[in-house]
Amino acid sequence: MKPLPGEAGSARVEFTEKRIDFEDGPAGATYSNVRFEYRWRVKAGNNEIVASGEAYTRKSDAVRGFEDAAENIRIALLNYLSEKRQAALRSETVDPEEHGIIQE
Repeated sequence: MKPLPGEAGSARVEFTEKRIDFEDGPAGATYSNVRFEYRWRVKAGNNEIVASGEAYTRKSDAVRGFEDAAENIRIALLNYLSEKRQAALRSETVDPEEHGIIQE
């Protein structure tokens, strides 16, 4: 069931952290390095991943990346709905009698 307009529904965003160990240095010498990757993903109520982002080196960047993506999706949705509404209005036929238009 789709959530009603204004309801949040059961979709949620998750931020994940992944530890990556790698070796770096000149031949014969090894240095143990660790870095972390942070990602975001949106899951629907059925746990299906419906959107995800790239890897970031800081969690704050992952949060900002999600916020930017969410804003762009909101704008794209509004544009889509506006275009859909305009197309529907163009395809409607007007009954002159129904609107009190007198034809002679």
